[in-house]
Amino acid sequence: MYLQRIVSFVVTSRGVLGRSWKGAFVKR
Repeated sequence: MYLQRIVSFVVTSRGVLGRSWKGAFVKR
């Protein structure tokens, strides 16, 4: 399911980018 993929992506982004996860999401 795409939902799980998004969750994993968000968790990773939050750990790597933190508050800039939104920028990565838009870039993606």
